[in-house]
Amino acid sequence: MSPLIACLILLLIAMLQHQRVEAGAYHAIFKSDEHPNKCVVSSPEGVQLVIDSDQTVAYPGKCAEIYCGRASWALVYTCENADLPTGCKYNESKNANTTFPDCCRLPLDCNLA
Repeated sequence: MSPLIACLILLLIAMLQHQRVEAGAYHAIFKSDEHPNKCVVSSPEGVQLVIDSDQTVAYPGKCAEIYCGRASWALVYTCENADLPTGCKYNESKNANTTFPDCCRLPLDCNLA
């Protein structure tokens, strides 16, 4: 095996490991009779977001991303918070302009006393 291919394989493994640490995922159905075969999600303000099949968009009002598949089935990528050190909690104030997965990196507030 050439050194270039070995490097590319190691880089791919590192990228996959990085994503597994930062993100979780779950399946959901975002079905609407008015928009067949599309995903329909409501924002916190009540505005409907219609997502075409095979499209990925930011989840309105959440630090997450939605991939809309066929027949309104979706894969939702979310933050997967690691175990916290004793006496620490996540600072929930998020930058609204930060996109997934960067918005998953919340600062810690720790009481070390």
